[in-house]
Amino acid sequence: LDMKEKGESSMDGLLKEEDGIAAHFRYDPIKHTYVTFGTSFPDLVSQTTRVCLYELDADTFKPSNVIDRDAFDQQEHSPMTTSASSTLEQPKFFLNLPGVVLIHDFILTENYVVFTWVKAALDPFRTMKALLGFGAISGTMAIPEDSETVLLLIPRSMMAGSDLRPIDFTDDGNICIDALADDRITRIELPFSFNFHFGNGYETRASNGDRQLIFDMMRTSEDKDFDFAIHSSNNSNKPVWETLQPEDVPVGDMTRHIVNLDMKQLQEDPIVLCEQSPEFPAVPRHVSSRPHRYTYTLATNKKTPSHLSKPMWGAHSAITKIDATTPGKYETWSFDSDEFVGEPTMVRKQGADPDKEDACYVMTTVSKVSTGTTDIAIMDVEGEGALERGPVCRLRLPEFLPYSALHGAFHEGVVYDFD
Repeated sequence: LDMKEKGESSMDGLLKEEDGIAAHFRYDPIKHTYVTFGTSFPDLVSQTTRVCLYELDADTFKPSNVIDRDAFDQQEHSPMTTSASSTLEQPKFFLNLPGVVLIHDFILTENYVVFTWVKAALDPFRTMKALLGFGAISGTMAIPEDSETVLLLIPRSMMAGSDLRPIDFTDDGNICIDALADDRITRIELPFSFNFHFGNGYETRASNGDRQLIFDMMRTSEDKDFDFAIHSSNNSNKPVWETLQPEDVPVGDMTRHIVNLDMKQLQEDPIVLCEQSPEFPAVPRHVSSRPHRYTYTLATNKKTPSHLSKPMWGAHSAITKIDATTPGKYETWSFDSDEFVGEPTMVRKQGADPDKEDACYVMTTVSKVSTGTTDIAIMDVEGEGALERGPVCRLRLPEFLPYSALHGAFHEGVVYDFD
């Protein structure tokens, strides 16, 4: 196992020095593309956030939506001249949002890229500490009392160059859209909550024919006093793990939201599917952005230790299979109390029946702190009760991985020759 860092990557020229890219990629099984984004803060004085959207071919990771800049010039849709446009690169698609916005994940559906927007502000004292190296950047942000949670639906057609206007183009030839003012972007207010991660999302139609957006959210907190850095207000010289109390950590849940796209409003109150502090959700790639039944997550141990005051509180040492058709129905496999698991990775079984959504294996890393060892655990989740039979195998890694095995991926057909 090679644990050496490979250094920074420009993704074959896609990213410039000032660009970033998110840890989350969403797969479109129809177009065979990945969609992702990157955030930057071009103006910290006015506290503005810029989000850049990318759609990439799933095999080459080259941009799949190529906007024909010359076509815009010829139709007088672009402020650039033909001679200037021919020397510029493929334009980037940006969204502008007011405030310092912490966006970590998003939803992909057939027609939309979907974000939740929660306005935050920088705390001057914490920002100075972070700049001097005495704090985390995440701990510099706070949520104002007047903040709200807004769902932003960006049409994917705009990313492909459809329905663009001359005003969308900037002087440097890129595309920049005001996400809170543009009439092509749908904005829907949700009950206030903060989340890092989403499960899956998809579009469908209700029995009366109305268009619906259905998505699952891992709610971290419904409290506007939520501490982004978890106990960043600790002023002692002790590390956070020696001072953190159970009451300092919010107990999360997984909720299903049903949005009426025609009425542009939440159709009903969020439905709680699981309260076992689920996080780092995963679904099989073939149902990404499509209707699905099961979501696989990390969770707290099935039995909460008696000395903890909060039910379902604790570090993630279990895997769950959550059934969206029945709120509160889910299977759990809990590892030992000194074992902590990494984000689940889905692997579709070879030759799986297309009608069996759960014909998959779940892979995760299991770090056992008492022995300083890490295994890869593989669990068969096909059929009711399969997960609760535990791993079908555990493979010891030659290196110990601390509890930071996040955002892994399985790529079908990739084989390494270790000889």
